[in-house]
Amino acid sequence: MNTFANFSTVLMATLFTAMLSPRGMAQTLQPPNQSPQVKLVVEAVSGHWVGQMIAALPGLRPEPFPWKMVCNPAALGAGASCSMKGAASIGGIEEACLLAYDPDGKAIHFMCVTSMGEVHDHKGSG
Repeated sequence: MNTFANFSTVLMATLFTAMLSPRGMAQTLQPPNQSPQVKLVVEAVSGHWVGQMIAALPGLRPEPFPWKMVCNPAALGAGASCSMKGAASIGGIEEACLLAYDPDGKAIHFMCVTSMGEVHDHKGSG
């Protein structure tokens, strides 16, 4: 019994690994044909961005601090995944976001969660 169980485990692991190999994935994961609006939004936000953010907490004076954002295409180009970070006097702050154009609703969605426990969900036309 152990021999069959071990053989089955090895066989399943081998098949699973073969399915997930870069060559196998390239053959099965083809990007869908995206609308021009989806491509435009993903291309516009993708890249490395730097700027200033302002930390404005109750009882404290607003403080500007350097902010970096990196966005990359996600979900085979259907959207973008962005990570942001900076360091204010209160400590490090990070944010992770997903951005996508919804062709049916004709709106851009931008959903984020921050290291301070905030959740933002923005929607607008573009």
